[in-house]
Amino acid sequence: MSTPETWSAVLTPRLPELLPEYAGQQMVLRPVGGPRTFTYSRLLVFEVVAGGQTLTRLALKEPFGSLAADPAAEFAALQTLHRHFTQPGLRVPRPLLALDSPPCLLMEAISGMPLQQLLAACRRPVNGKRLQAALACAARAGGWLALLHRLPPPAGAQPAPTIAARVEESTTLLAGLGMAASSLMSIRNALLEREAEQGPTPVVILHGDYTPRNVFGTPEGGVVVFDTALSQTGSAAYDLGWFLAGLAFLDRWQMLFGGRVYDHRALTDARQAFLAGYQHLGPPTPSTSPETLSLYTAVRLLQRWAQYAGHLHRTQPLAARVLLPSRVHPYFRGQIEALLRS
Repeated sequence: MSTPETWSAVLTPRLPELLPEYAGQQMVLRPVGGPRTFTYSRLLVFEVVAGGQTLTRLALKEPFGSLAADPAAEFAALQTLHRHFTQPGLRVPRPLLALDSPPCLLMEAISGMPLQQLLAACRRPVNGKRLQAALACAARAGGWLALLHRLPPPAGAQPAPTIAARVEESTTLLAGLGMAASSLMSIRNALLEREAEQGPTPVVILHGDYTPRNVFGTPEGGVVVFDTALSQTGSAAYDLGWFLAGLAFLDRWQMLFGGRVYDHRALTDARQAFLAGYQHLGPPTPSTSPETLSLYTAVRLLQRWAQYAGHLHRTQPLAARVLLPSRVHPYFRGQIEALLRS
């Protein structure tokens, strides 16, 4: 991956084209802080400076790994969403440029904080103002997703993996990590039986990775949502369950060590606020029934179980021998079984 200085040299000559509102000024890019590394990308932030004054900030996303998002697809998705999301407080970053070599996505930098950090600030004793800000962000996150699900699917979007495919892949991975076959078969069969009981639900365009880390609360009280290529379609419950599972798996410290980083009440209230924000834009549908949401949340938790256990096994094999059977497997099994009982 290129250095921030290299990117500054490459992109500075293109700033008049990318930022026509500042045309005529001698603009340069200056790195702000160090790179932030995520699972499949690295984020660099730059100031656009002219005459000693900062005009705006830009964020450059560099993908890496086989599962990284395609910059061109993400750029096209942001262009589409930028046209549609015109309501105050519900936004996406303004896309500016996508390059194939080296691959990157350049977009507007957003001032704000991910919802997961807003929730982490609501530790006991619960800070009332912080909790209010986190719940408002969760409600707007629900509203943002509801607006997305109203948009027509773009050409080329493919059906998301089925519940059966997701369950089979995850249980196979967990079996390879030593999870008891009887427990896995019990969970697998219960999920597939619950799916068979579900009626048809409308097909919508999906975000595909709708989590509390991809929803930013802004200082003005709005939300900005990141990381989607709009490449899949499916039941709205796919995105809803993905988000709810993200809330359920925020507190990994509790899973591994028994302590709490997040306040349980704050997470419960955030779940309710998110669903209320989603349902505010229309009447409940089969996709938002408690049974359907429990199913899709459980399936996503099963995926996270397999992913986390695999990551722990690869990166900390000695610790995994102790933590997988004593902490990780019981934690996820308990969460999924509770959802299936609901």
